[in-house]
Amino acid sequence: MIKHWTLIIILVSLVHSQPTYEFEIISLPNMETPLGMNTLGTEIVGTNFGGQAVYWSDSTGTIVHGTGELWGISDNGRIFSELANSDGNWEAALIENGEINFLGSIDGSNTCDAFYSHGLGMSADGSTGVGMGWVNCGTSAFYWTDSSGIVDLGQFQGSSTKAQAVSGDGQMIGGWAQTDNRSSCIWDREGNTTLLGSLQEGSDYGEVQFINGDGSVIAGFCAGSAGNNVEGYIWSQDSGMVGLGVPDNSAATNVSRVFDVSENLVAVGEYLNESPIFYKACIYTAEVGQFVNLRSYLLDLGMSQIEQWDLVKAHCISDDGNTIAGYGRDPADNWTGWVIRIVVEENYGDVNGDGEIDIADVLMVVTYLLGDELTESQLISADLDMNLLVDIYDLLALIDIAIQ
Repeated sequence: MIKHWTLIIILVSLVHSQPTYEFEIISLPNMETPLGMNTLGTEIVGTNFGGQAVYWSDSTGTIVHGTGELWGISDNGRIFSELANSDGNWEAALIENGEINFLGSIDGSNTCDAFYSHGLGMSADGSTGVGMGWVNCGTSAFYWTDSSGIVDLGQFQGSSTKAQAVSGDGQMIGGWAQTDNRSSCIWDREGNTTLLGSLQEGSDYGEVQFINGDGSVIAGFCAGSAGNNVEGYIWSQDSGMVGLGVPDNSAATNVSRVFDVSENLVAVGEYLNESPIFYKACIYTAEVGQFVNLRSYLLDLGMSQIEQWDLVKAHCISDDGNTIAGYGRDPADNWTGWVIRIVVEENYGDVNGDGEIDIADVLMVVTYLLGDELTESQLISADLDMNLLVDIYDLLALIDIAIQ
């Protein structure tokens, strides 16, 4: 028996899972389009169909900050945005403690139509904002700090650039540079430019939409792999660019996009469901292994509250993956921003659902890891450390509980 158990533990392999959840979905009043959230998912910024810049939290409700769009909010409440200035032109602005500070633009900038500069992202630590300024109706990416003000990252070989993503520590900046296409691009603080390429040979089309806390993970969308016109991707130094696929659809072209990624690599975005422009929200987890329809995914996990919702786009996700914001239509067919909150239940370990945590639960996990099947709910109960992975540490923890 001792030899048998030793063999079982040695043969354990990794399996992906999700924690047991309870769910809620709420509408965001007067914010049809959430654009950013803090890492905890407790504060959300965006805009509405009236063109107003909007902030929302549970404690304050909706606060409007004039005409424009709020794009990024740090964990200390600093907001980076593009707002209409006194001349009616859109200009990059910092909002802190309710006060608006317009930031100007890059050297030599001038307006193009009603656009002067744009604040498009804020690092989680609040040190660095990113965006772009206008020069002769072309754009140039920039970053901003308290000490430096706006720093021009420059155009790429004389063509436009745009910064719209920044790492949590403010050291890496992402967006696109104009080549033959818009190309996924990152910069360091010195302005050194790196093009990331795409999943499709012969095309460099793409955009960076997300960079994680330390710059080790980048995400966005690009020219897709075989059969996919545009495809969401996650990039890392070790794995390179990995395509997330496109969910099943009835569109004429296959299109998916990543907009945000949690620290445990849950990605959210959109995909083209019907031509020409009818999109649906999608989600990627390590367990699923590719983009799938977000609404269907949550229904499969038991979130009956969204049965009558149409989730069109998922734009933001908290670092723990438990809060997602986007927009779509509510059960009354009203367009609205929404927040989905995922609350962890405390029934971990009871894999067979009999109300007890014992050796029977351990055996079910072990036999699954050796090739047998478990249901979705049974798999969910096995992730004792709630890190979206079921591994040997979860098994050992389950054994420890069962033998007490």
